[in-house]
Amino acid sequence: MLKISEDGGSPEQVTHLDAAAGQTAGWPTFLPDGKHFLFMVPDFASLASGGKSALFVASVGGGDQTKVTESDTNVSYVAHGYLIFARSHSLMAQRFDAKTLRTTAPAFAIASDVQLIPAVNRGEFSASESGTILMGTSPMPRETQLTWFDRSGKRLGSVGEPAMQSNPVLSPDGKRLALDSTDLASNNVDIFVQDLQQGTRTRLTFNPAEDAGPAWDPSGKAVYLRTYDSHGHLDRIELGSMATRTVLNVPGVADVCLNSVAPDGRTGLVSLNNQDGSYRLKKVDLATGKSEDFAGNDSRSGTISPDGRWAAYVSRESGLDEVYVTRFPAGQGKWQVSRGGGNEPRWRHDGKEFFFLGPLHQLMAVPVNAGESFSAGTPVQLFIAPAREPVSSTDFMNYDVSADGQRFIINKPVDAAEAPPLKIILKWPAEVAK
Repeated sequence: MLKISEDGGSPEQVTHLDAAAGQTAGWPTFLPDGKHFLFMVPDFASLASGGKSALFVASVGGGDQTKVTESDTNVSYVAHGYLIFARSHSLMAQRFDAKTLRTTAPAFAIASDVQLIPAVNRGEFSASESGTILMGTSPMPRETQLTWFDRSGKRLGSVGEPAMQSNPVLSPDGKRLALDSTDLASNNVDIFVQDLQQGTRTRLTFNPAEDAGPAWDPSGKAVYLRTYDSHGHLDRIELGSMATRTVLNVPGVADVCLNSVAPDGRTGLVSLNNQDGSYRLKKVDLATGKSEDFAGNDSRSGTISPDGRWAAYVSRESGLDEVYVTRFPAGQGKWQVSRGGGNEPRWRHDGKEFFFLGPLHQLMAVPVNAGESFSAGTPVQLFIAPAREPVSSTDFMNYDVSADGQRFIINKPVDAAEAPPLKIILKWPAEVAK
């Protein structure tokens, strides 16, 4: 956590987390004195089994930070002297002395159906100083349906059942789809493979850590994934035996995702989250785990061309997300493909066309010549892609494209017949006092 003067200047660090253990902080909220604040430190490894995620208190003046109570989400302080937070789907209240900065009684439940967004440790509730609480009750927030569209934007059909899912990526033969999906019963994110011919879905990961961001080995016989327990690491699962090995450990980094694998299966492009919210794209040897910088600061979402000679990526070096292409594996030269914003680059299987999303979810197609040299034509809008907005720092892709570039599978938000109800909780402090 950083502070900055209202007059501007350089940010100053006010919390001191264990970076080696992969600790991160989020959802700060001030206490009445305006000097102390509460914040949450998640524990992704144990969250699914009851976990150690907790609320801490610290001061903008620096110094020690102290654990307050276990919590799976953000927190609100109400003037009656209570903290409001969530454990699993239960909305909890706990007595808290804002002067001594300590809890004074055990926590108790005041509602059992609060809406959660596990990927970002967010409970959908808000509490006023007087104690009135407004909370969401949807059991499946941001539910999406994987849906096929043609180049005109015509809906062709759907894949699987609606779920809270992201990062769909087609297998090299186009017959399967890997993705990550949240089980709201356990508040856990795991990797699945959908068989597009049989209609079956197979779960690949079962540990309580958060697993996200799948990427296929070019053989189609293995899937890479990002796992976050005490730190981020890149794992590989053999689909025939389900044997798992760790390819890359990155202690102290908030997130690590393999975005793309070269056609020879030896090298990949990895997006590293640098704890401060910025990213850096690195090239990694998938046999040894050795990595090196591939693009500059604020670069991410690398995707290697089908012939392995070029790579597209996203960079914010201009102050706006734009899509660039460079030589692979050397990382030499740079060609800007998007204009006015771009994200989520994808190649057609023959390497002659390139796709990306514009800032308003325009699905753009670009004819390219990516042989000995590179050149790109003018981007043309195909249609507005109804893709879900990113929820967490691991939401890199919300669509993929068929080998011939004629169909797109998009992670489309479900159009609910009616909005899920909000619940208002009134006068509960008075009821507790009785």
